[in-house]
Amino acid sequence: MATPQLQTQQLHDETLTLRPEERERLKKRRQYVKDYDPPKWRSSQPDPVSGQLIERPMVPHANIVFIGPTGSGKSSLIGSLVRAVTEVAEFPARIQMTLNHPGEDSHGTIMWLETRGNRKESILYQDTRGDQEYDQVEQSIHEFELQGMYRDGAELKATTFFSKDWWLSRRFFWEQSLAEVPHCVVFVFDGSSDPFLDQESLEFFQQVFKDCTNHGYEPIIVVTCLDLIHQEALRQGFNFEVEVGHKKDKVLQAFEDLHLTRQSIYFVTNFHEGRRGVKVWGERDRGFEKATKCMVDLARDMLTVADRFIKRKYTNESRCCVL
Repeated sequence: MATPQLQTQQLHDETLTLRPEERERLKKRRQYVKDYDPPKWRSSQPDPVSGQLIERPMVPHANIVFIGPTGSGKSSLIGSLVRAVTEVAEFPARIQMTLNHPGEDSHGTIMWLETRGNRKESILYQDTRGDQEYDQVEQSIHEFELQGMYRDGAELKATTFFSKDWWLSRRFFWEQSLAEVPHCVVFVFDGSSDPFLDQESLEFFQQVFKDCTNHGYEPIIVVTCLDLIHQEALRQGFNFEVEVGHKKDKVLQAFEDLHLTRQSIYFVTNFHEGRRGVKVWGERDRGFEKATKCMVDLARDMLTVADRFIKRKYTNESRCCVL
């Protein structure tokens, strides 16, 4: 008769392997992301000159923004998403150039996914800095900007896309075209931390979350380091599915007043090099299939959320509030 620890190990192994129907679903979802095009506007009447119905994209690409504390795994998540969808071990040079972090003042990474057979970019993944506060130089630039001393953002390249002062200041919610604003906002937290946020950070992200919902977004929460949760549960002989459920409950409790549902929370394992868990790209690794499926599911669902936002906000003027 199997011991409780062996039963836990067997259950753990089963969850790392995809069933045939799951593999088929993975294949279809991956192809959907590869072939993605933003929603299109179609005229109800034919063009008087050509006699054809007019069709044009509502936006040139889907904008997906990742927000979270420093070290939560935002950049790794972006890389993992792209690798899981494209099935490549290394990024092309044109993409690798966008991943450079020249220093602490970097805006973050920008990642384009291209539709199959078409060189145009259809998906933009925008990383952000995890820092909540400006440093002294950034604060000076921030004050100059308020005084109108800089034009067109040409001298503001060192300013963070994401910081506490920037976000909470209502003066920085201005109108932009629908093509330039985020279409899906993804919050990223480290699931192996307990608690996963200190009180100050929690209050800040609660405020950001409220702002997102007030402006028509459907925020997604991604909890990284699922592999570490698995390992800890296995080490202690616990049912890791129950442990993941406990983590979800903690997230729901932290955002209990913000109408968050379990369907809005995703647990993932980023692909890593030289760390416990799934390596950058290795099909022989235990858990590789499951980790890949989680990434592709997330990539597909982010586009679904983005499409809903684009369709809701689209008008002839295409005006909405930027984050």
